[in-house]
Amino acid sequence: MLLQLEDAITIHYKEDSAADQALEVLVFIHDLGLDLTVWDEIIGFFKGHYRIVLYDLRGHGRSTGEDSEAGWSVFVDDLHLLMERLGIRRAHIAGHGGGAVIAVQFCSSYPGMVEKLILISIPVKFPAALMRAKIAERKKLAGEGRLSLAEELAAFTTALPDSASAFRIVRDLYSNMNTDLYFRAMDMLLREDGWKELKRISHRTLVLAGEYDPLYVTSASLAASRLPDASFLIVPDSAYLPFLEQPGTTASWIRRFLQTKQTRAVSDSLLVRDVRGTLQLFLDEGEKKVELAQMLKVNLLGSFQVILNGQEKPDGWNQRYAKSLLLYMIFHPTASREELCDALFPQVPSKTAMRNIKVYLHYFKRMMQAQEGGAPILSVDREHVMLRCVIRCDLLDFLAEIKDLHHADAARKYESAGRLLGNLPDPLLPGIYDEWFMDRKSRLEMEVAELAVWMEDQEKRRGRHQRAEGYRRIARRFLHEEEKEPGTFIQIL
Repeated sequence: MLLQLEDAITIHYKEDSAADQALEVLVFIHDLGLDLTVWDEIIGFFKGHYRIVLYDLRGHGRSTGEDSEAGWSVFVDDLHLLMERLGIRRAHIAGHGGGAVIAVQFCSSYPGMVEKLILISIPVKFPAALMRAKIAERKKLAGEGRLSLAEELAAFTTALPDSASAFRIVRDLYSNMNTDLYFRAMDMLLREDGWKELKRISHRTLVLAGEYDPLYVTSASLAASRLPDASFLIVPDSAYLPFLEQPGTTASWIRRFLQTKQTRAVSDSLLVRDVRGTLQLFLDEGEKKVELAQMLKVNLLGSFQVILNGQEKPDGWNQRYAKSLLLYMIFHPTASREELCDALFPQVPSKTAMRNIKVYLHYFKRMMQAQEGGAPILSVDREHVMLRCVIRCDLLDFLAEIKDLHHADAARKYESAGRLLGNLPDPLLPGIYDEWFMDRKSRLEMEVAELAVWMEDQEKRRGRHQRAEGYRRIARRFLHEEEKEPGTFIQIL
């Protein structure tokens, strides 16, 4: 069914016309980039118990408005008008992701129209620099084609393998979304994520997150801590989409929450008020620090690239030891001037080295200039140097994955090793010749060679001799002459 809005935009919605109109209403709001069909696996658990209303956000699914303004107030007004047209005076509101933020904003604007709130994987208090960097990455993927972006989003949002039907459902939904509207909505989320409105919500609220979600367990727990009357539950064996990955468990918990009529008694003792006030102050102070956080991304494995708060800094790194300083600080975010001198100028007299490092740090600090109004990225005093930012580096990620394989079972090791070695750049770590780093580089090359030999053996056992030969060539790339005998390898189990 379609609802015609005053600005010539139509909102596509569904409701169970056979449902008893006396039943309590349950409205579902999907995430940005998805549509109402994402709820298909769960709504069957509520039929006959609630009057279900689903709808596509403007610009999503079968609703029009792709070129309209993206703002929380616009989405809130759409929901308000939809409920009025359907004669709904009060409803339970369930939102997922950006839809959960809309639910919070709606509850803040129209508290009398909300019975209870269900917030699933709600995004709050993500550092602005991290968000900008992630948006920039996704825009680059979108430039390569919708499928590239859809694959990345699907892999990020579900714990299921790409062969699972739920994974394909999510990937197909993202591949059909309007990318321009999606990125406008992401910018909107960057500007305002509903954190401030949470303090105004007094409604009984259920906050859910998936066990394997790398981000939203923390985000959702923060949201729950902000609400005065909230329960926070973690859905097992699921990630960002628990209602799709574990629909039975998720529906059961939501129904139990909705059927519990009494409000939890909240003590108003002096102790409780003092503790809550102290924790709230702690959250508020932490919020200020998060807002100022900077994001530094450095690529080293195949080609050298520095991205600061989503903006590439391509020039100036081959001057005054800037690249060498950056490399050392990535591995040692806090270092003394003496340690820097020992690493960068091991053969230079200490007094000369200390004079040099003073000049080079001055230049390096300008290279690492933070965004206007942000906290300094590089802190330098008379003795110590510190990188004050979130650091992401492809080399650190690669080393962490290699280390993780030491404890992986054979099946996961085979899958991960194939991916790591299949994407291995040639040459590896070009242009890095710092003396202090060469031992690390040699150990990494040996790890890669050992892993390639292990994969060669696995492929031979599977009768895939052409693949085995490919891994043999990879191993030879990183071996010194005296280490070419297969028996010298220590296999990673």
